[in-house]
Amino acid sequence: KKVGEKVIMGEKVAEPAKDMLGVPIHSSICGTIAEVNINQSKLNKNVSYITIKGDGKKTNAKKLPQIKDLTLTALQTRLQQAGIVGCGGAGFPAYAKLKSEVEYKAIVVNACVSDYLTTADLAVLYHNFEDVLSGVEILQKLFYNAQAYIVVNKFAKEILKDKIHKMQNEKIAFYFMPNKYGQGDESVICKKIFGYNKAQSFPAYDGILVYNAQTVYQIQRAVNFGEVVTNRVVTICGKPLYEAKNYRVPIGADVQDVIKKYGNLICDYTEYEQREQATMEKFMHLQDLRSELKEKREDSEFIANFVDERKETNAMIFDFLKYERLNKKHLAKALFVGGKKYGKIINDYCYNVQKTTYCIEYLTEKQSIKRKDRR
Repeated sequence: KKVGEKVIMGEKVAEPAKDMLGVPIHSSICGTIAEVNINQSKLNKNVSYITIKGDGKKTNAKKLPQIKDLTLTALQTRLQQAGIVGCGGAGFPAYAKLKSEVEYKAIVVNACVSDYLTTADLAVLYHNFEDVLSGVEILQKLFYNAQAYIVVNKFAKEILKDKIHKMQNEKIAFYFMPNKYGQGDESVICKKIFGYNKAQSFPAYDGILVYNAQTVYQIQRAVNFGEVVTNRVVTICGKPLYEAKNYRVPIGADVQDVIKKYGNLICDYTEYEQREQATMEKFMHLQDLRSELKEKREDSEFIANFVDERKETNAMIFDFLKYERLNKKHLAKALFVGGKKYGKIINDYCYNVQKTTYCIEYLTEKQSIKRKDRR
């Protein structure tokens, strides 16, 4: 699309070059193309982007046509048309994992909490459980009823027990990973379940198809309803927030806008960012002085300056921590995830279920306070 053109929600606004690995991008709002440009990211890479000025309308683009005969080629085409990429973070096109020459013997749905508090995939699995199962069955039909595993952390077993009990498909099983971080990596999961070592290749090319729960949900919506990707579920969490929650957010939304809108901030975001940066710069300056300390131990003026800098830095750090309000009350809010009542403690797990959010953290209050005391 070019500047000045009008677009509606779900309309294609960009597509990859024919010979490149990629998927089209669809507008997540109705409006007018305001800018097509290239910007330098914080990783010093040139990133092309499209700015759409919304008009507030809710018109949806036509959905993709119904698939009459679901073959592997038809599925690959649909995933590419719908703009589906892996929702675990890398953004690898979902269709590219499917290979006609590979015999898939297992399907893995990854809903592990891989990083602190980030429970977006678990949220999608919980709230859209039937959709995820339907997505798995679509893949099973193509791959000769391959065994499927839905992978979550052990702490989610209690939360999902009613849903697991109602499952009818004997070829879909749950697998529970340990309650520690880093378990969401596909190579870790495949090694745990199958003893797989990716030294030679990738799981997808050796007959183990791994998709995130949110990716499987999007596959089901694209195949059964012709939907394209215009949004995704993200976890909003962090130190300046009272609580962590999951929200369905339009693709292309500015991260700062999302945090300001949904973050339930303890403090002003811009002020927090400025104070955090100033504190870090002060700390790094002290580290530079510390590196010179060994050589200048006989320099009384340098030592006096170092002591003063250390006092000022420590005072600045403690002032910043105070500004964050990391006392016992707010620490509990930061570690416990939930709504206005912070959720319930059941079997040492704190969780909260609402219509739009489902977050889990497996630290008990006692453990949280111990961590605070160690500071």
